[in-house]
Amino acid sequence: MRSLFGAIRNKALKYGTNGFLFLLDGVFVNAATILTTGAFISGIFVYLKAPDSIVGIVNTANVWATAFALASCFIFNKVKNTKRFLILSSIVARTMICSIVILPHIFGFGATTVGIAAFLVIGGNIVWSVYAVGANIWLMATIPREDRSTFVYLRSLWLRISFALTSIVMGFVLDAFGDRLAGFTLVFALSFVFSISDILVLLKIPYTCGKAKGVNTMNPSLLVAPFRDRVYRNYLIFTFVYYMSIYASASFTSLYLIKYMGFSYKYISIATVLCHVLMIVSIVFWKGMERKNGAVFVLRWSAVVMGLEQFAYGFLFQGNFVVPFIAAFFAGIGSGGFNIIIFSYRYSIMPENNATNYETWFMVIHGLGIIAGPIVGNILRPVLAGVLGGTAMLSEFQAMYFIASAAAFAAVLIFFGKRTKRTKKLRSNVC
Repeated sequence: MRSLFGAIRNKALKYGTNGFLFLLDGVFVNAATILTTGAFISGIFVYLKAPDSIVGIVNTANVWATAFALASCFIFNKVKNTKRFLILSSIVARTMICSIVILPHIFGFGATTVGIAAFLVIGGNIVWSVYAVGANIWLMATIPREDRSTFVYLRSLWLRISFALTSIVMGFVLDAFGDRLAGFTLVFALSFVFSISDILVLLKIPYTCGKAKGVNTMNPSLLVAPFRDRVYRNYLIFTFVYYMSIYASASFTSLYLIKYMGFSYKYISIATVLCHVLMIVSIVFWKGMERKNGAVFVLRWSAVVMGLEQFAYGFLFQGNFVVPFIAAFFAGIGSGGFNIIIFSYRYSIMPENNATNYETWFMVIHGLGIIAGPIVGNILRPVLAGVLGGTAMLSEFQAMYFIASAAAFAAVLIFFGKRTKRTKKLRSNVC
């Protein structure tokens, strides 16, 4: 184990001590996040007997809350010590989310507990969305431009390993608890421990970006610049449409598997681990594809493969234990490229001296797309239920999966059917 850690450290130190620390940051923060998202967050709300609509909202709060990142433009223009602000934001956000497990011990079960828990999860993720803008720029400003793509792939590799190990272990642990509340308490407590570990790592990384270099994020021309930039504007529109399509069905997947299909946390964790293992394996493949065919090629085809996850779930019936693994296969392979390229591609097309506003607007549009997803899903599912008329051949959930995947494929075809090239010169100073 010591030799393995040494090999990882030596590989990361190619990007300097700060690069190694950001690798550790990725491992800790993603281990913390996986324990308060997906089946774990859905599970505790199902356990609290929350309505399906609430479960769908909180299950995706970590992604749709980025719509509130627009506040970053105002906040980062005012704060004097950006690093201290980011550290405090991380502490507040993670404390709010992890503390929901305490509520049933205090208030018992009922609407009050569900309401407070939903408020804390949503509020914590809104605070996190502001933190994420600054944290992403902090990371990219620390790594030299010529090393960013390879570093992002390396960091993604190890955070996927962190995801996989944490998810499988805690899935088995949670199922082992006869007292489900005690199990959730352990899961969320461990998430908070990982969060504090991440803070200790970040405290060691210097912050030399943002206002320290004289960037005025509130300059009106800089604030709206992303929408005057044709390439970035198209990227933003694609982001909105694609994520709205995916999350119209994906936001209800954990609910569907736990409540309606009756799958255990152990089974869901195994499928999740398969997904993350395939993410890890496919990183090498997509990295080679990017080197050979370019970033747009990877973005296009990884988005298509990732969309096949929703298509596969359209074939899920009660007692069918194969479909979730097929869906996990497509999700793992697709996400292995898409989650990296959607990040590195936008940093290749944004002017670096206005990165704060460009990154903020991505977060906003990304979040709005994911907010719109479950809203669209909640509107369409009852309509589909009426049209299907209770037929045993297809449920409204399955129909929604087919519609969502078709819309996602259409978005890829419309916006990335042709190769997109950047014609502007990129400028220096990421801030």
